[in-house]
Amino acid sequence: MKKRFILPSLLGGIILSTTLCFAEPMSSGIDRNSEIKDEMKRVFTHISNELQAGREVKIRSFGTFYAKQRAARAGRNPKTGEKIAIPAKRYPRFRSSDVLKRSLNSL
Repeated sequence: MKKRFILPSLLGGIILSTTLCFAEPMSSGIDRNSEIKDEMKRVFTHISNELQAGREVKIRSFGTFYAKQRAARAGRNPKTGEKIAIPAKRYPRFRSSDVLKRSLNSL
């Protein structure tokens, strides 16, 4: 089973997007223009690093970021018809939480 990393709260609540970071900048004591951007960059960098290491990143009440493996396969160049080998690769995925799904469907 993969190790899971639960993202800690950086601003006293769950970080969902930059919009939420701007919602309460005065109460958290964070400068709107620079520190929030730095924190969001840090969060996204951390998510990226965890995915590269093969771990999931779970943000409670929002969802889980994880990486999947796509197998190598044979393909064709559409212009020339020549057979080519398409290498295996990893790609990011996101699975939304039930809380997020319910909130979207309750509108």
